[in-house]
Amino acid sequence: MLPVNAFAAELLTGYNFSLNADKDVIQAGESVTLTVELDNTIPVEAGATMIQFELWYDSTVVKETSMTNGPDYTHVPTGGAENDFGEIGKGVTTFGWCADDNEPVAFPAGTLATIVYTAVEDIEAESLETTFALELYVCDYISEDLVVATPEVTVTVEKPAEEPVTKYGIDVSGSNGTVEADKAEAAAGETVTLTATPNDGYEFGSFQVLETENYDEVSIEFT
Repeated sequence: MLPVNAFAAELLTGYNFSLNADKDVIQAGESVTLTVELDNTIPVEAGATMIQFELWYDSTVVKETSMTNGPDYTHVPTGGAENDFGEIGKGVTTFGWCADDNEPVAFPAGTLATIVYTAVEDIEAESLETTFALELYVCDYISEDLVVATPEVTVTVEKPAEEPVTKYGIDVSGSNGTVEADKAEAAAGETVTLTATPNDGYEFGSFQVLETENYDEVSIEFT
């Protein structure tokens, strides 16, 4: 009886696939570009007829935006749809490159695919890490593996820093009575309540806004 691996192809050595990200850190809502590359050409003598890969990622952190084949792999159909496979957050990008008529061909060194992922906008944590895990196989005509590659790359998604808020000091004064403000400073859009209390024998006259560059943007309501 033959052993079960009697016809298994021997794995080729010296052919490296890499997974690269153009950024290590991105902000929520920003994009990162990943490339899958073959470092050196696999010759026709190797007997390879197919390259296929799955690129796994956390779809609760990033979403696939676009996918483009490399210049030497443009004639091959490529798939790039998200799929959670029944598990929340388990997204995958797929790629397939198959030679015509299952005849062995050379696999050129260079870029197989470029994939753009965009980080979700609404992250609650200050930062999140997402790991992109590649499972790539080069096969012969009977789908025996010749090269197996499983590189990973991790990208950190940071929550955008809040824009600093400019506040303006509130300085009040009056005559023949007292004037009080309910706050010492306020930002644009905030409401400041002023309370004027006239001395005995006097009545309230008016408020005036002085020494401001944005007087036209100040509105006053009386109660």
